Amino acid sequence: DMPELEGSNTRAMLAAMEIARRSAEDEGRYLDAQEFCDRMRALTMFEGQETARKIEGKGTACAEAAGVMEHNRQQLFEFTRLWEGSMTDYDAKAEQLLHDTQNRHAQQFEEEEELLRSELSTKRPHFSKRVIQHREMLQRKVQTQQYVEAEQMKHELQKLEGDEIRFFEEQLSLKFAAKTKQMKKKFAQEISALKQRISTGRDELQSQRKLDYTNIIQRHQNAVAEAVQRNRTEV
Repeated sequence: DMPELEGSNTRAMLAAMEIARRSAEDEGRYLDAQEFCDRMRALTMFEGQETARKIEGKGTACAEAAGVMEHNRQQLFEFTRLWEGSMTDYDAKAEQLLHDTQNRHAQQFEEEEELLRSELSTKRPHFSKRVIQHREMLQRKVQTQQYVEAEQMKHELQKLEGDEIRFFEEQLSLKFAAKTKQMKKKFAQEISALKQRISTGRDELQSQRKLDYTNIIQRHQNAVAEAVQRNRTEV
């Protein structure tokens, strides 16, 4: 729910709406976040105008203080505009960096995957001692013209070779899957680290924005207080 402007301390209202704005932004409710920004600006303008009217209502001696209030209000609007531009620019650059990094990863993965596939395709199975012995026995059967026994041994040999080839191909597939999984994990870790750096950078910007906001409000309050004090002295 949107806080109401009337009947609340201005600073507390601004703090509450800032919390609500950040919550809306984090949850992806950008229209709500924009509405909170607009209402914060409206509250700031309203408060400045009310203060200026009260000062002006005390007589012409307060004209300087009213001018200070107007100047402060314009400074605050410019401050907000510049910072919102900075945050928008930061987010756009961060999004582009993520996009470029993901594209680079996709291209690199495709290249490394093709290289791995080519490397594995050159490998050949090393048959077991049992297969070698069956081949030698088959050769002797043929040489001694024991063709019936040779035919039976040929089928046995084909089965042994087929089993070992299938096992070899399965091992290649497992190796390929393990290598590609490792690559994907590495890329995912890089993206996660990049997102963390982006988030940290954004938090630092937000902290700096809050510090600058606090400082500018304090300067404004001091300037108004000094103007009012001068007017009282003159009176």
